[in-house]
Amino acid sequence: ARAHYELAKQLRPLRNENILILSSGNVVHNLRTIDWHANAKPHVWAEKFNHFFASEIRADHHDSLIDWEHYGEAAHLSIPTAEHYWPALYTLGLQEDGEHAKEFINGIEMSSISMLGFAVQ
Repeated sequence: ARAHYELAKQLRPLRNENILILSSGNVVHNLRTIDWHANAKPHVWAEKFNHFFASEIRADHHDSLIDWEHYGEAAHLSIPTAEHYWPALYTLGLQEDGEHAKEFINGIEMSSISMLGFAVQ
């Protein structure tokens, strides 16, 4: 995870050239625990980790999001494999000093897929 974050920091100069960098993934992405019913309620662990992530981006606490494995069972259930999580680290790594990530959507679908969206502008 740290390597992805550091690579994103190297991409920062592209923003000064008016190049849009879009990262897409899911903070919570556990296909094994999907509930296919309409209006399925989120799993408690999914809500817990999604809330943790959203709170940490608001507080600009990047290290805790890079080292997500230390957050416990909620993190490991939310991120059984990290390839859907890593894109979020690119958005964070692109932040300049003094910038803050802005959340534009938040929610969990099918019990275990977060729709948390945030941007750095």
